[in-house]
Amino acid sequence: MSIGALLKARTKPQQFKVSLSNPKPNQINRTKTSPPSRKKLEHRTNKHAPMVMSSKRSVTRKKNSFDPELHQCSYGFLRSQRKAELDELHQAFMIAKKRKTSLPEEELRRMEDALKRAENAEVQREKLEQEREALKKWKASEKVKQQEGKSAFYLKKKDQKDVILADRFEHLSQDKRKLQKAMERKRKKVAGKEKKSMPAK
Repeated sequence: MSIGALLKARTKPQQFKVSLSNPKPNQINRTKTSPPSRKKLEHRTNKHAPMVMSSKRSVTRKKNSFDPELHQCSYGFLRSQRKAELDELHQAFMIAKKRKTSLPEEELRRMEDALKRAENAEVQREKLEQEREALKKWKASEKVKQQEGKSAFYLKKKDQKDVILADRFEHLSQDKRKLQKAMERKRKKVAGKEKKSMPAK
């Protein structure tokens, strides 16, 4: 055997070893990599059981679309019903007050508290209704101004309070007695705040 043939035979096994240790890209057996397994949600044991929702999904927050005018139109009959209940409470309390000896004092106090709560709730409802009417009146006048060419203007919370106060004073000015009572209440409220703000001796 010639020397050249011996050298070729010696280099072939080395090349084979190199090819095994460093395989070419096309020789690699490419297997499809499976995506990372996601944790499956547990199935419901019963079809009537509540759904198992993922905590990663954000909960939809619905906007509160309360329309006071629509509510007033739909449940306007409750106003007369509440007034009738208030009259019944007032009559029952007056009768119980006359028969003070036959009723325990605790029962009489309970009836008086119930009457005061009902009266305060009615006053608060009337106040809110007047505020809505004042803002509604302002919006109507502003709409007329916009039709005449004025640019749109939207009230802030502070401006809304000013409109409500002006409307309230306008209503009170029609009755001097109510106006005096309102001014007296306001004076007492301011005096109470000033007394609280004074440093303790």
